Amino acid sequence: MKRKPKVAKTIIGDKKDEAKKLVEDHSENTSENVIDKFQKHGFNALTIEDLVVTMANSDFAELFKQKTGEDWDTKYKPKVMERLENAKSDLGCLVKKDTSNTQFAPLFELCKTGSIEKVKEYIKKHGSDTLFVIDKSMKSPLHIAAANGHSKLVETLVNLGSNLESKDKCRRTPLQLGANAGHLTVVDTLISLGADLLTKDSV
Repeated sequence: MKRKPKVAKTIIGDKKDEAKKLVEDHSENTSENVIDKFQKHGFNALTIEDLVVTMANSDFAELFKQKTGEDWDTKYKPKVMERLENAKSDLGCLVKKDTSNTQFAPLFELCKTGSIEKVKEYIKKHGSDTLFVIDKSMKSPLHIAAANGHSKLVETLVNLGSNLESKDKCRRTPLQLGANAGHLTVVDTLISLGADLLTKDSV
């Protein structure tokens, strides 16, 4: 029996509010917000998620010095490492690596640009298994499309068979990446297609 494509429906009411809240929750921990929290409440007030932001953003130390006049790397980074180690965080997920398996690099690039027809042509040519390939950070094509805000491509990939709950090296789903990047339409689409709002990442 031919599988009926899923159709992304516009979320209304409480679900729409949940989608907005998810985007807001994942978008608030920018470098500037972390620094503002530090200035108001001190280092000990920073959460594990805040500390991850300081490690993941390469310009954090420079921005911190501009705003506070203090040297983050010398004074606070050792404390960050200690707290993350004590929290048993997976520091490996913070290491930036080259994406991607060069064999499938064209597919990942197409997903970044949101070219639906070209993605469909690629998958038709190379087989449906390409829906499940991952780059070196364990992101799938669906992760890449979601992170770059391409809601129509996201819907297409899900209808072709992509796994809504696949997780990257940091244990993040496509929904979480879409929320991290502030793409409400992507979040709306993924929730309407059945993505789990309750999935948690490793930190």
